Amino acid sequence: MPYLSSNDLHDHASTMSKTSVTRPFQLERIDHIVIRCHDFTTMFDFYTRILGCTIDEPIDDHVNRFGGALTHLRAGSCYIDLLADDMKHLTEEGKQFAARSYAGGAGIEENSTVEELQFLAESSTLDHLCIRIEPFDEKNIKEYL
Repeated sequence: MPYLSSNDLHDHASTMSKTSVTRPFQLERIDHIVIRCHDFTTMFDFYTRILGCTIDEPIDDHVNRFGGALTHLRAGSCYIDLLADDMKHLTEEGKQFAARSYAGGAGIEENSTVEELQFLAESSTLDHLCIRIEPFDEKNIKEYL
């Protein structure tokens, strides 16, 4: 059974006119998304070389943050953050950051160690990411790839 029936959605939508709620903010866009990387180097290459993401200046503010765990890539007006989970390449600060961000921010279990972290699909909070590109010409994209 769905969480909301069609009637529930219709009732909800009819009460949510743009003027019925005054919010102290407006939704503008997605600011960033964080993607866990089992192979950071390959992911970095894909997002920068293949898709064309860039790194804002100053570079040190956007690359290898939190002990090597996080890198911000510019994707148009948004960021794609790559979260490295390869413990061999992280400083102690990076390992602690990975532990705090585990399971969508739930963190690791009380008696667990950072080295025991397993980043599995079951503990992920991301279903998928869709990046809009223009123009969308499937033939040219396949040739490019």
